[in-house]
Parts: sequence; C-alpha cells; structure tokens
Amino acid sequence: MKISHISHSNKVNDGGISIAVENLVKAQSNIHSNWICSSDYISLLRDYIVAKEIKKFKPSIIQVHGLWRSPTRSLRFYIPKKYPYIITPHGMLDPWALKQSRLKKNIVFSIWEKNVIANASCIQALCKSEIDAIRNIEKSVPIALIPNGVHLPPMNPINIVKAPWDNQFDKNKKILLFFGRFHHKKGIYPLLKAWDIFVQRNPNTSWRLVLVGFGETTSIKKIILRERLKYCFMYGPCFGDLKDSIFRNSDAFILPSFSEGFPITAIEAMSYKIPCLLTKECNISDAFNNGSELIEADADKLSKVLDKFCKKSDEELISMGNKAYDFVNSNFTWDIIQKNFYHLYGWLLNKGTKPTFIH
Repeated sequence: MKISHISHSNKVNDGGISIAVENLVKAQSNIHSNWICSSDYISLLRDYIVAKEIKKFKPSIIQVHGLWRSPTRSLRFYIPKKYPYIITPHGMLDPWALKQSRLKKNIVFSIWEKNVIANASCIQALCKSEIDAIRNIEKSVPIALIPNGVHLPPMNPINIVKAPWDNQFDKNKKILLFFGRFHHKKGIYPLLKAWDIFVQRNPNTSWRLVLVGFGETTSIKKIILRERLKYCFMYGPCFGDLKDSIFRNSDAFILPSFSEGFPITAIEAMSYKIPCLLTKECNISDAFNNGSELIEADADKLSKVLDKFCKKSDEELISMGNKAYDFVNSNFTWDIIQKNFYHLYGWLLNKGTKPTFIH
C-alpha cells in the first residue's frame, strides 16, 4: 500500500495542516507514504509538477489536505481518474470559512473544486459538525469521521528547558496560555479585550495571559501597548523542547476561536493535563465533559467566564487536567488514528470491510 499525502506547505506558517500531515506521515511507518508540498515548486508550474511527482510515486491512494490551492487543481487538470483519492478539507468547508473571500471561492469552486470534491473516493471529516458542513456541499461521497491525533508527552521531559517567561514573574503565578496563530479567526482580539476587562475587575489576580505564536504580531503588540494591558505577555513561535516546556509550565489553555477544523493545539494541551477553555466552534464537543469549559468569542461573556475560572482551586484544576488527559488517551493518540486510516484505505481499495465511522 502506497499513500501520497499532498498539501500546500510543510511550514508552520501554513497553520495546523502542516503539523497534522507531518504527524500522520510519521505515524504511518507500516505504510509506504510520501508527502508532496506544492509550495516547494515555482508557482507557474507547480500544478503540473505536483501531478508529475504523484505519478512518479505511483500511489495506491492520494490524500489531499486542504482546498482552494494547487493540490486540488493538480487533481482536476493533471491526474488521471485511475487514482482513488481522499479529500481532507481541514475545516475549509465550514460555513464561517466559506464566508471568507466568498466571491473568489465561488469562482474557484465552479472551475475545479466542485468537480474534485464530487469525484473523491472519500472525504475525511475531523469532527461531527464538519460532516454537516460537507453534506451541505456534497450529498453522495462517503465521509470518514477521523480526527487529528497527538503523541502523548513523556511523563518527564527528556531535555529540561526553561519557559520563555521564566524570569519575568514569580513562580507562583498561574499561566493562561494561547498557543497558535495570531489571527482574527482564532478569537484573539475578543480575548485581549476580555482580559482587559477581567484584570480591571481582578487587579490582584495571580493569573497571567501568555500568547505564543505567529501571525498578526504587530497588531497584537499595538493593542497591548495602546490599551496598556496588564499581565499579558507575547512570545514568538516555539518548537521542540521549548514548546514542551511551555505546555508543562502552563495551568490552562484558551482558544476562543470563531472557526476550526479540529484544533490540534487544544488536544496537545489536554495531553499535558491542562484544562481548556474552548468555543463550540473548536468542534471538540465531548471535551466539555472531560476537563474543558465552554466559552464564547465575545469579550464581555468571556471576561465573566474568566472571573469564575480563575478562582478555581489547584485541586479543581488538577482534576480537570486529569480528565482531559484521559479523554485524549482514549480517543486521539496517533496509534488509534492510524489504525482507522489503515482500515479506511483497505476499504477504499476493496481489501477490507466498511468502517463504522463512514457516514
């Protein structure tokens, strides 16, 4: 079995897709798989070159991650129909996402995306709500419900690294972590406003808001300076041992997002026994019974949630974190996810039974 994974980029600035694909490819050690990124090639010829690389590999199945760009154009115009393929939209067919650059997407959809989606062997949904979003677009193609996964962190760090804020405030302060892309989609602007309201009501709070990531950095800095936000700290993107240290030294995780496919950073936080504050748009509905609390991307409402949450005792936070870890361990490890993909691939190649997660 040979699987060709196709995405626009393998760089972190392309968002969570690159992280998800990287981990999926690593998890498929028992499958001959490769990863082709269209951004590796010059824009004028990349559609053709991507198709050429796919045909050179001769995959049993092609899995395309993301829409609206070169990978799906390659399928439409340069790949023979003999290759079965899976489309993984990663939330790009959700209603909120479709409203962004709507006119351009309508044009692109009519030229190639509609055809590519309709002729897919299967579409992967990361969560239950994405199934509904996909069905609004395509009525007949089978949909496989398979979320993204995580590798559980070791009990103790392999390399001990200090968190970026180690020397900036006392060790007894608690960290509320936002980790990811600085983008309006992630609800970071209402979060900053909510934090300002919260701190004004709780000037002696022991909590600190820490933002770690990349994106609209300049805009965020301007808001922090202009509003003179207290107890708010921002750091650039972090990877490897430093990322591990950031999670190990955080007490809660927050993602007030307006739209997500399936936020891997939230699942990563849970794997570190960190309680999470998430919107329903994060699409991890079962998390709210398993160590997470529901929030809205509205500054006033969010500030009131922070009022209550930041008064929780250490025992309550530990209990929430343990529930979150058990939830991830039972549902979202890459060992579980890869077994589901292997079952899916076998079924699509007429070598296995129909999976129960097909809709």
